[in-house]
Amino acid sequence: MASSLLARLEAARLFDPAVHVPVHMVPLVNARILWLNRRAMREDPQFAQAGDEVAYEQHLLKSCAFSIADNTQDRTTSQEAPTAVADRYGGIGIGRNGGSGRAVVVNGYQVKGIGRTPLASVLADPAHTSGRSYLEECVRETVFSELVDAEFPFGAVPTLAIVETGLFQTWHSDNGAKPERQCLLVRPAFMRPAHFTRATEHHDNDPKEGFRDAMRVAHMLRTSADLFGQDRLIGEWRQLWLNWAEQLAYAYVHRLNLSGNSESNIAWDGKLLDFGAMTALPSWARINTIQGGPPSGMDMLYLMEAFKAIMPFFARHVNADLASEKQITATLAQVTDRYRRTVVREVLRTVGLTRTQCSQLLRTSLANRIASAVNRLVTHFAREQFAIFDGTPEPRIRWDLDQFWSDRPPAHARELQTILREAIVLGLLADSGTDVTRKNLAELSEFRQRTRHELFRDRIKPRLYPELDGRFPGDTLTPAMVARVIDEWVTRNRRDCKVEPSAAVPIGFSRSSRSGHALFRCANTNQLFGIEEWCSSSEAPNPSVRVPVTEIGEEYVQFADDKTAAQVTAYSSTHLPYKP
Repeated sequence: MASSLLARLEAARLFDPAVHVPVHMVPLVNARILWLNRRAMREDPQFAQAGDEVAYEQHLLKSCAFSIADNTQDRTTSQEAPTAVADRYGGIGIGRNGGSGRAVVVNGYQVKGIGRTPLASVLADPAHTSGRSYLEECVRETVFSELVDAEFPFGAVPTLAIVETGLFQTWHSDNGAKPERQCLLVRPAFMRPAHFTRATEHHDNDPKEGFRDAMRVAHMLRTSADLFGQDRLIGEWRQLWLNWAEQLAYAYVHRLNLSGNSESNIAWDGKLLDFGAMTALPSWARINTIQGGPPSGMDMLYLMEAFKAIMPFFARHVNADLASEKQITATLAQVTDRYRRTVVREVLRTVGLTRTQCSQLLRTSLANRIASAVNRLVTHFAREQFAIFDGTPEPRIRWDLDQFWSDRPPAHARELQTILREAIVLGLLADSGTDVTRKNLAELSEFRQRTRHELFRDRIKPRLYPELDGRFPGDTLTPAMVARVIDEWVTRNRRDCKVEPSAAVPIGFSRSSRSGHALFRCANTNQLFGIEEWCSSSEAPNPSVRVPVTEIGEEYVQFADDKTAAQVTAYSSTHLPYKP
């Protein structure tokens, strides 16, 4: 259960159609896999049963390629479809809906874009009325989920596949007809904290809907305790809030805002999901990204609201002691402390330190001074507040951390730089016995703190459509083309990774159909190398193995042990092109 993935039988018990909402489906006879996540497919327990990629694609189509029966253009098939389940959930951020308004759990997967479910509010906005998902939207969701999974402490629920339904939607705009492919977004079945709280704002015409929703909360909690054990459930309940706090702190410091954090946008183990409103931000200003929500940097307000919403149900159905004042105070104190510590650590990483160096430094006598300096640095940018509802403006308080390690740093960065220079002199940042210099830290900082302009919400959406439906109308779009778009957007906009080899400077990332690598330059020898982050033929890459790079260019990288070039499109221009 600590994983986001639920086994098929677990999903069947948790999402019982007698408690959630059964939905009759019909197969889509013209469906095809338009993108397969070769990075995440091995995490699916059903991949091993399929045996290989080709069989797994057929398995996903057979298991997931369905549409709601009374709202499809393609029903002619002899294959029978199972009854799927629209899962009920509640909490903040879901409007007047009662749970999944356009998604179902079927055959152990969560499939989005199947049509409008009975849990969609009768007041649902036009974008969700049909219950469909479209190619640009699915690709954007996938780009963000791959970025988040690669960079954030607890990652993201992965997109396993994008399935083209064979159906089109034509929109009529001022610039003429705009056709879009209807697609399905396939993810593993997962449990959200929102499954344990009420959907009190659900607008439905059934007078018994409130009672059914209350029975769902009781069912989810009691069934979870029965499946996984009460002690484990409570332990993971407490860990959830710590994980969530760390995810929110990381998102703020690295300026990737989920825009609408709620207990429905996070899985039980802390993995994030639903990135339709996600956006990069230009600074640490207090930026309003959605109407009515707190600005960036104050996202802990979401967490506190969610905790208060769910805690009474957990206490009622699992353990009454969870609602004691002592338990609540202790939990929230730990969660707040985790958030603050993560902000300090990630700001230090933004200006060039590794996780190991942060851990070493924050155990020294400099720790309190560093925390105060980080707070003042962040507060400098947080003095500004604006909204991005109509676009992303240039901040009045300029993002200038590229000057952090200069001889004349910005005034607001001077205090922290002075402390870190003191740490260098004292040898507190020694990296595997190697002295660390300002130049080493400046290079890493230069790479990591760059603004991801491409991922501003008002830029990514209009740019993806022309690269997909707009460029390849009809049946001319191939899975290879979709994979290339996703690979390019992901690699161009990566800034961080889970591996941090000693005495090395990151220069970029590569992805191919077979593997993904983080790319580095050895600080001592200037030689380039890659560290494998994932491989389609292996479940566990070895982060200690440095794969030499023999040649690198603007769109490819050649590894010494691989005859096939892999695409690479993200790197700092000050480091490349470079040929060993």
